[in-house]
Amino acid sequence: MLLGLPSVSILMPAFNEEKFIEQSVQSALDQSYKNKEIVVADDNSTDQTWAILQKYQDLPDVHLFRNAQNLGRVGNHRYLLYDLAQGDFVVMLDADDYFLEANFISQAVEMALLNSLDFVFSQSLVQRPNGSTFKAEFPFLASGVYSWRNIFKNGILFMHGAVFYRRDPALNYNFYSQNIIADDNESFLRFVVGRKVGFLKQSAYLYRQDNNPDRYSLEDRLKNDKMIKGVYDFAIEANPDARQLFDDWQIKMRANFFYGNLRNLLAHQKFKSTAAYLLAYSKRNGFLDLFRVVIRFLTVFKWGYQSS
Repeated sequence: MLLGLPSVSILMPAFNEEKFIEQSVQSALDQSYKNKEIVVADDNSTDQTWAILQKYQDLPDVHLFRNAQNLGRVGNHRYLLYDLAQGDFVVMLDADDYFLEANFISQAVEMALLNSLDFVFSQSLVQRPNGSTFKAEFPFLASGVYSWRNIFKNGILFMHGAVFYRRDPALNYNFYSQNIIADDNESFLRFVVGRKVGFLKQSAYLYRQDNNPDRYSLEDRLKNDKMIKGVYDFAIEANPDARQLFDDWQIKMRANFFYGNLRNLLAHQKFKSTAAYLLAYSKRNGFLDLFRVVIRFLTVFKWGYQSS
């Protein structure tokens, strides 16, 4: 610790991000918090990402690593956290995104220390492929400390680079163990069960949204439900008295994922893919489950503050 301050690791997984890597690294360097390290793991990029990173190799707070072979998105997340990070706290900043607020980490550290918290998150700004933006806001009136029950009641899905968490306990939760789209939220939601969490009502981070419907396969979309099952099973075991809360969360979150996939496919006129998704979903989960999810369409609007 520097002058009594905890150390913070800004972890940056990168793969073929030559277009954005400098902005991302610079936003990490611009963080006002002093006791930090910036750890970049280039996942064997085939473009100029690694060459661009060399301009930072002599900076004492920047540590550059190039994977000998491609680990994949989730594998690189895990490698950074378990093998490379040294900080007391961690922020995972994907290399195509960047911090908007230079004081984000300073404020997160202050909130965590004052309230004995292991987890702090903020709002974010989301940039659509056309360059327009919207706020990924959350239904909290002000910055402060909230119960984990508020997270599940409101169907919160965290934005990766806007989450600040304590490293040691995270390691015990087997973070980034599921090779699914929502590997980050599968880890974060298990972690917050039973904990108080800190919330900063500011857009501290920009996430570049990729709406390409071909980015994920049909199987990727279906197996993302593992996030819901993994969190639900863990939460029920940890807090059986809150079963009703988790039961309600589970079906609403399944509806949220379901309609999110439909909206993405239909918006790009992928009608065959939409039909294939509906058929595969019903085969995997049964028509009764499909019906239960379909009638929860209002969830999409209730929790739509994150996906406008």
